[in-house]
Amino acid sequence: MKTYITWCLITILLSTMNAFAQPPGKTRRSTPQPNISRPTDFGKFIGTWEFDPDNSITKGYFKITEDQPRRFKFIEGFEYQGRITWAETMVNRADGIYLNPLNGKLGGRFTSPNFRATHGHDITYRLTLSLEPSKLLYSVTSGLGSERYRATKVNNGDDRGEVVTSNGHPVISQPKTKTSTLSFTARKVLADKSWQAFWTKFSGAIHQKNTKTLVQLSSADADFFDGGGGGTSQDWFEMMSSEWGRVKKAIMSGVGKIEISEGQISRSTNKHIPMIFSFEKDNKWRFSGVMGD
Repeated sequence: MKTYITWCLITILLSTMNAFAQPPGKTRRSTPQPNISRPTDFGKFIGTWEFDPDNSITKGYFKITEDQPRRFKFIEGFEYQGRITWAETMVNRADGIYLNPLNGKLGGRFTSPNFRATHGHDITYRLTLSLEPSKLLYSVTSGLGSERYRATKVNNGDDRGEVVTSNGHPVISQPKTKTSTLSFTARKVLADKSWQAFWTKFSGAIHQKNTKTLVQLSSADADFFDGGGGGTSQDWFEMMSSEWGRVKKAIMSGVGKIEISEGQISRSTNKHIPMIFSFEKDNKWRFSGVMGD
Protein backbone atom coordinates (compact mmCIF):
# COMPACT_ATOMS: atom_id res chain seq x y z
CA MET A 1 0.00 0.00 0.00
CA LYS A 2 2.80 2.40 0.96
CA THR A 3 4.60 1.62 -2.30
CA TYR A 4 1.49 2.45 -4.29
CA ILE A 5 0.99 5.77 -2.49
CA THR A 6 4.65 6.72 -3.07
CA TRP A 7 4.32 5.95 -6.76
CA CYS A 8 1.20 8.15 -7.02
CA LEU A 9 2.95 11.09 -5.35
CA ILE A 10 5.90 10.83 -7.75
CA THR A 11 3.49 10.73 -10.73
CA ILE A 12 1.63 13.85 -9.53
CA LEU A 13 4.92 15.72 -8.96
CA LEU A 14 6.21 14.94 -12.46
CA SER A 15 2.90 16.03 -14.02
CA THR A 16 3.05 19.35 -12.18
CA MET A 17 6.62 20.03 -13.35
CA ASN A 18 5.71 19.28 -16.97
CA ALA A 19 2.78 21.69 -16.78
CA PHE A 20 5.11 24.59 -16.09
CA ALA A 21 7.71 23.55 -18.65
CA GLN A 22 7.91 25.59 -21.89
CA PRO A 23 6.72 23.73 -24.98
CA PRO A 24 9.63 22.61 -27.14
CA GLY A 25 10.42 24.58 -30.29
CA LYS A 26 8.49 27.70 -29.28
CA THR A 27 11.20 29.74 -27.54
CA ARG A 28 14.95 29.64 -28.13
CA ARG A 29 17.30 30.27 -25.27
CA SER A 30 19.24 33.53 -25.88
CA THR A 31 23.01 33.17 -26.17
CA PRO A 32 25.11 35.95 -24.61
CA GLN A 33 27.00 37.79 -27.35
CA PRO A 34 30.74 38.22 -26.78
CA ASN A 35 31.97 41.74 -26.16
CA ILE A 36 34.01 42.32 -29.33
CA SER A 37 36.14 45.45 -29.10
CA ARG A 38 37.28 47.33 -32.16
CA PRO A 39 40.85 46.44 -33.20
CA THR A 40 43.47 49.05 -32.30
CA ASP A 41 44.81 51.09 -35.20
CA PHE A 42 48.52 50.74 -34.42
CA GLY A 43 49.30 53.23 -37.18
CA LYS A 44 48.25 55.91 -34.70
CA PHE A 45 51.41 55.21 -32.69
CA ILE A 46 53.68 56.08 -35.63
CA GLY A 47 55.24 59.54 -35.53
CA THR A 48 57.18 61.91 -33.31
CA TRP A 49 55.95 62.52 -29.76
CA GLU A 50 56.91 65.19 -27.23
CA PHE A 51 56.97 64.82 -23.44
CA ASP A 52 58.38 66.58 -20.37
CA PRO A 53 61.18 64.50 -18.77
CA ASP A 54 61.58 64.60 -15.01
CA ASN A 55 64.04 67.21 -13.69
CA SER A 56 64.81 68.56 -17.15
CA ILE A 57 64.54 72.06 -18.56
CA THR A 58 64.38 70.73 -22.13
CA LYS A 59 61.70 68.78 -23.93
CA GLY A 60 62.02 65.06 -24.50
CA TYR A 61 61.04 63.34 -27.73
CA PHE A 62 60.61 59.82 -29.03
CA LYS A 63 59.87 58.52 -32.49
CA ILE A 64 57.92 55.41 -33.51
CA THR A 65 58.39 53.81 -36.91
CA GLU A 66 57.08 50.51 -38.26
CA ASP A 67 60.18 48.42 -38.83
CA GLN A 68 58.23 45.47 -40.26
CA PRO A 69 54.60 44.28 -40.04
CA ARG A 70 53.53 44.39 -36.37
CA ARG A 71 56.99 45.40 -35.16
CA PHE A 72 57.77 49.01 -34.24
CA LYS A 73 61.10 50.71 -33.57
CA PHE A 74 61.39 53.17 -30.69
CA ILE A 75 64.08 55.84 -30.41
CA GLU A 76 64.43 58.70 -27.90
CA GLY A 77 65.81 62.16 -28.55
CA PHE A 78 66.27 65.49 -26.86
CA GLU A 79 65.88 69.12 -27.90
CA TYR A 80 68.63 71.67 -27.68
CA GLN A 81 68.64 75.13 -29.24
CA GLY A 82 65.68 74.35 -31.44
CA ARG A 83 66.81 71.00 -32.85
CA ILE A 84 65.90 67.42 -32.05
CA THR A 85 68.89 65.10 -31.79
CA TRP A 86 68.08 61.39 -31.97
CA ALA A 87 70.31 59.20 -29.81
CA GLU A 88 70.53 55.51 -30.64
CA THR A 89 70.28 53.25 -27.59
CA MET A 90 72.64 50.33 -27.26
CA VAL A 91 70.60 47.15 -26.66
CA ASN A 92 72.05 43.76 -25.83
CA ARG A 93 71.55 41.23 -28.65
CA ALA A 94 69.63 43.76 -30.79
CA ASP A 95 70.29 46.82 -32.91
CA GLY A 96 67.68 48.97 -31.19
CA ILE A 97 64.48 49.03 -29.12
CA TYR A 98 61.58 47.18 -30.74
CA LEU A 99 57.97 47.04 -29.56
CA ASN A 100 55.16 44.64 -30.40
CA PRO A 101 51.36 44.94 -30.16
CA LEU A 102 49.78 43.43 -27.04
CA ASN A 103 46.21 44.02 -25.82
CA GLY A 104 45.88 47.26 -27.76
CA LYS A 105 49.23 48.61 -26.55
CA LEU A 106 52.83 48.55 -27.76
CA GLY A 107 55.32 46.97 -25.41
CA GLY A 108 58.77 45.51 -25.23
CA ARG A 109 61.48 44.32 -22.85
CA PHE A 110 65.18 45.01 -23.41
CA THR A 111 68.52 45.27 -21.63
CA SER A 112 70.74 48.29 -22.19
CA PRO A 113 73.81 49.92 -20.60
CA ASN A 114 72.92 53.46 -21.79
CA PHE A 115 69.14 53.88 -22.07
CA ARG A 116 69.40 55.73 -18.77
CA ALA A 117 72.51 57.02 -16.97
CA THR A 118 73.85 53.87 -15.30
CA HIS A 119 77.63 54.32 -15.84
CA GLY A 120 77.58 51.47 -18.37
CA HIS A 121 75.83 48.91 -16.15
CA ASP A 122 73.29 46.66 -17.88
CA ILE A 123 69.71 47.37 -16.76
CA THR A 124 66.60 45.55 -17.99
CA TYR A 125 63.66 47.79 -18.89
CA ARG A 126 60.00 47.20 -19.73
CA LEU A 127 58.56 49.89 -21.99
CA THR A 128 54.82 50.31 -22.67
CA LEU A 129 52.92 52.76 -24.87
CA SER A 130 49.13 53.08 -24.68
CA LEU A 131 46.86 55.46 -26.57
CA GLU A 132 44.55 57.89 -24.77
CA PRO A 133 41.93 60.19 -26.39
CA SER A 134 44.42 62.98 -27.11
CA LYS A 135 47.69 61.74 -25.58
CA LEU A 136 49.96 58.72 -25.45
CA LEU A 137 50.95 57.22 -22.10
CA TYR A 138 54.66 56.39 -22.08
CA SER A 139 55.72 54.08 -19.22
CA VAL A 140 59.13 52.65 -18.32
CA THR A 141 59.81 50.28 -15.42
CA SER A 142 63.14 48.85 -14.31
CA GLY A 143 65.21 48.18 -11.22
CA LEU A 144 65.81 51.94 -11.13
CA GLY A 145 62.10 52.64 -10.56
CA SER A 146 59.12 53.67 -12.68
CA GLU A 147 58.61 56.53 -15.11
CA ARG A 148 55.28 57.69 -16.55
CA TYR A 149 54.83 60.48 -19.07
CA ARG A 150 51.94 61.75 -21.18
CA ALA A 151 53.17 62.56 -24.66
CA THR A 152 51.65 64.67 -27.42
CA LYS A 153 52.09 63.84 -31.09
CA VAL A 154 53.85 66.62 -32.96
CA ASN A 155 54.66 64.92 -36.25
CA ASN A 156 53.38 61.90 -38.17
CA GLY A 157 56.90 60.70 -38.92
CA ASP A 158 59.56 61.41 -41.51
CA ASP A 159 63.05 60.02 -42.08
CA ARG A 160 64.60 63.45 -42.64
CA GLY A 161 65.93 65.88 -40.05
CA GLU A 162 63.63 67.79 -37.73
CA VAL A 163 63.92 71.17 -36.04
CA VAL A 164 61.73 72.61 -33.31
CA THR A 165 59.91 75.84 -34.12
CA SER A 166 59.23 78.65 -31.67
CA ASN A 167 55.92 77.09 -30.64
CA GLY A 168 57.71 73.88 -29.70
CA HIS A 169 56.48 71.78 -32.63
CA PRO A 170 58.99 70.13 -34.95
CA VAL A 171 58.86 70.72 -38.67
CA ILE A 172 60.71 68.96 -41.45
CA SER A 173 64.04 70.46 -42.43
CA GLN A 174 66.63 69.58 -45.00
CA PRO A 175 68.71 66.45 -44.30
CA LYS A 176 71.57 67.13 -41.94
CA THR A 177 75.08 67.32 -43.29
CA LYS A 178 77.85 65.19 -41.87
CA THR A 179 79.34 68.22 -40.14
CA SER A 180 77.65 68.92 -36.82
CA THR A 181 75.77 72.18 -36.30
CA LEU A 182 75.08 71.45 -32.62
CA SER A 183 76.50 73.61 -29.87
CA PHE A 184 79.40 72.31 -27.80
CA THR A 185 77.10 71.70 -24.81
CA ALA A 186 74.68 69.67 -26.91
CA ARG A 187 77.55 67.68 -28.42
CA LYS A 188 78.84 66.84 -24.93
CA VAL A 189 75.41 65.46 -24.00
CA LEU A 190 75.30 63.41 -27.18
CA ALA A 191 78.89 62.20 -26.68
CA ASP A 192 78.12 60.91 -23.18
CA LYS A 193 74.99 59.11 -24.35
CA SER A 194 76.66 57.44 -27.34
CA TRP A 195 79.95 56.54 -25.65
CA GLN A 196 78.98 53.18 -24.16
CA ALA A 197 77.75 51.77 -27.46
CA PHE A 198 81.05 52.67 -29.12
CA TRP A 199 83.17 51.45 -26.21
CA THR A 200 81.44 48.06 -26.06
CA LYS A 201 81.99 47.52 -29.77
CA PHE A 202 85.60 48.72 -29.73
CA SER A 203 86.68 46.80 -26.60
CA GLY A 204 84.97 43.67 -27.94
CA ALA A 205 86.95 43.96 -31.18
CA ILE A 206 90.17 44.37 -29.14
CA HIS A 207 89.53 41.16 -27.21
CA GLN A 208 88.72 39.34 -30.46
CA LYS A 209 91.69 40.96 -32.21
CA ASN A 210 89.35 41.94 -35.02
CA THR A 211 91.54 44.50 -36.77
CA LYS A 212 89.07 45.03 -39.62
CA THR A 213 86.43 46.31 -37.19
CA LEU A 214 89.02 48.29 -35.24
CA VAL A 215 90.15 50.16 -38.35
CA GLN A 216 86.50 50.93 -39.17
CA LEU A 217 86.14 52.41 -35.66
CA SER A 218 89.26 54.55 -36.06
CA SER A 219 89.83 58.03 -37.49
CA ALA A 220 90.58 58.52 -41.16
CA ASP A 221 94.22 58.05 -42.13
CA ALA A 222 94.80 61.81 -42.44
CA ASP A 223 93.45 62.40 -38.91
CA PHE A 224 95.03 59.44 -37.11
CA PHE A 225 98.07 60.07 -34.90
CA ASP A 226 100.22 57.02 -34.15
CA GLY A 227 102.53 58.84 -31.74
CA GLY A 228 104.77 60.58 -34.25
CA GLY A 229 105.62 58.07 -36.97
CA GLY A 230 103.00 59.16 -39.50
CA GLY A 231 101.32 55.77 -39.69
CA THR A 232 97.64 54.92 -40.13
CA SER A 233 95.41 53.01 -37.74
CA GLN A 234 96.01 49.88 -39.82
CA ASP A 235 99.77 50.38 -39.40
CA TRP A 236 99.41 50.86 -35.65
CA PHE A 237 97.34 47.73 -35.07
CA GLU A 238 99.79 45.69 -37.17
CA MET A 239 102.73 47.13 -35.22
CA MET A 240 101.06 46.23 -31.90
CA SER A 241 100.15 42.71 -32.99
CA SER A 242 103.07 41.21 -31.06
CA GLU A 243 102.17 43.28 -27.99
CA TRP A 244 98.43 42.68 -28.04
CA GLY A 245 98.48 41.82 -24.34
CA ARG A 246 99.44 45.43 -23.55
CA VAL A 247 96.64 46.71 -25.76
CA LYS A 248 94.15 44.53 -23.87
CA LYS A 249 95.49 45.76 -20.52
CA ALA A 250 95.10 49.37 -21.67
CA ILE A 251 91.47 48.73 -22.58
CA MET A 252 90.81 46.90 -19.31
CA SER A 253 92.22 49.84 -17.33
CA GLY A 254 89.22 51.93 -18.38
CA VAL A 255 89.09 55.46 -19.72
CA GLY A 256 88.88 59.00 -18.42
CA LYS A 257 87.95 62.32 -19.96
CA ILE A 258 90.85 64.47 -21.10
CA GLU A 259 91.21 67.93 -22.66
CA ILE A 260 93.49 68.01 -25.68
CA SER A 261 92.35 71.32 -27.09
CA GLU A 262 89.45 73.73 -26.59
CA GLY A 263 86.19 72.44 -28.06
CA GLN A 264 87.46 68.89 -28.55
CA ILE A 265 85.72 66.02 -26.73
CA SER A 266 88.18 63.21 -25.97
CA ARG A 267 88.87 60.29 -23.66
CA SER A 268 92.00 58.27 -22.96
CA THR A 269 92.82 54.89 -21.46
CA ASN A 270 94.08 55.14 -17.89
CA LYS A 271 97.18 52.89 -17.98
CA HIS A 272 99.73 51.00 -20.10
CA ILE A 273 99.12 52.71 -23.48
CA PRO A 274 97.57 56.21 -23.74
CA MET A 275 94.99 55.38 -26.43
CA ILE A 276 92.97 58.46 -27.44
CA PHE A 277 89.29 58.43 -28.47
CA SER A 278 87.70 61.51 -30.02
CA PHE A 279 84.10 62.56 -30.65
CA GLU A 280 84.56 63.84 -34.17
CA LYS A 281 82.74 66.50 -36.20
CA ASP A 282 80.11 64.06 -37.51
CA ASN A 283 79.16 63.25 -33.89
CA LYS A 284 80.71 59.79 -33.85
CA TRP A 285 83.35 58.35 -31.52
CA ARG A 286 86.55 57.02 -33.07
CA PHE A 287 89.94 55.77 -31.95
CA SER A 288 92.09 58.71 -33.04
CA GLY A 289 95.56 57.53 -32.03
CA VAL A 290 97.96 57.42 -29.10
CA MET A 291 99.51 60.13 -27.03
CA GLY A 292 102.91 61.25 -28.26
CA ASP A 293 105.99 61.54 -26.07
